[in-house]
Amino acid sequence: MDQKELISVIVPIYNIQNYLKRCVDSIINQTYKNIEIILVDDGSTDNSSIICDGYQALDNRITVIHKTNGGLSSARNAGLDFAKGDLISFVDGDDYLEPTFLKELKANMDLYKSDVAICNLSKILNKKKTAMKYSVDSFFVTGDNKYQNIFNEYKLLTVVAWNKLYRKKLFDNIRYPEGKIFEDSFIICDLLEKSNKVSYILKPLYNYVSRENSLINTFTINHFDEVEATNRRIFFLIIRNYPI
Repeated sequence: MDQKELISVIVPIYNIQNYLKRCVDSIINQTYKNIEIILVDDGSTDNSSIICDGYQALDNRITVIHKTNGGLSSARNAGLDFAKGDLISFVDGDDYLEPTFLKELKANMDLYKSDVAICNLSKILNKKKTAMKYSVDSFFVTGDNKYQNIFNEYKLLTVVAWNKLYRKKLFDNIRYPEGKIFEDSFIICDLLEKSNKVSYILKPLYNYVSRENSLINTFTINHFDEVEATNRRIFFLIIRNYPI
């Protein structure tokens, strides 16, 4: 497969020293080799920053950005501002990839000539691995059909920032809203609107690790951001006369 296009893999990191090595190793060992790995240390207070620097010394494809803590959106945005690749992928620092994650997403993108390629995921909970089941292997959507998957059985796969390969141009003038959680939900419609075609491969290539103390599993007042993000998506579609 053609590996001429550079893929920038952006990893936001905050106090995940026990998970970080597995994550970074899974990126280093991708079968698609033409990558730059951007580790964004978002003001970690554990050994995460030391681990990042160690990897940078071992692999010249790795760049480490150390910044003051600003949250997940701030870390992703810092990675986007630095990225030099034609394509972008996000990996949360406590998750990890199957070895062919990038290769198969790139092949899917090339097959359908899409601007975003999306894969299925496995959820890791208490060392048990489960994946969602679908009746098809792959498909693509275009036109107004791009939006139907933010409300149906493909919602989780479509809305989250990770499990995807993006054309970098989609992020021109788009960044994640800082100070929010469920930040990916806020901009998904904007990214879909700029995409001529979105393709899916329903093979679980991304491993999502569910942690009890993770931000998403710890309820705070900020969880109302999800309501705001949902309302934003609905309003986005209403003003475009899309049937809800």
